[in-house]
Amino acid sequence: MDKSAIRRFAGISSRKERRRAKRIIIKKLRAGTIFKTGTGKVHKVIKLTETHICIQSLDSGGTVRIPIDNIKKMLVYFFRIRIVERKELAVFHHYNSIMFGIL
Repeated sequence: MDKSAIRRFAGISSRKERRRAKRIIIKKLRAGTIFKTGTGKVHKVIKLTETHICIQSLDSGGTVRIPIDNIKKMLVYFFRIRIVERKELAVFHHYNSIMFGIL
């Protein structure tokens, strides 16, 4: 699929899928949560606001802010497709390795 088709497909979601994505974000991505990315690096969730998630790399110390809307769209896309490549996750955020780690 091309990028615009992936965005359209992820943008059209049912209420049930949006609730499920929000529940996963609230339960799994709390401040202090540590996870590995797709490349094997260790990251930690620093802060979770209503609009963004701040994630810090424990290897390099750099931080990344990811909009929660992008994570919700990525999760809805994953619920529907079930098999996702890293190239497809690059549509939602350019740090696709972190997005893969969140999955």
